[in-house]
Amino acid sequence: MKMKGPIIKFNGGKPVCLCNRCFIIMCYVKYIDDDTCVIVEINGNGEERYTSTPIGSPPPLYCDRCDKLLTYTLNE
Repeated sequence: MKMKGPIIKFNGGKPVCLCNRCFIIMCYVKYIDDDTCVIVEINGNGEERYTSTPIGSPPPLYCDRCDKLLTYTLNE
């Protein structure tokens, strides 16, 4: 089974990373080689950033809200 990776699309000629659940533009990315990309700018709505992953790291699969929703448990 193939591993799920980040969704990378082009927005106005710039590569962006989309959340795999809600498809919001989390961050702008830069390709290092054919398979590897890193975050160069993090997108937000003015109140909060969509991801807490630091610049220079590989992009996450989900934005912080979706990640929190998908990893929520009642047993904590």
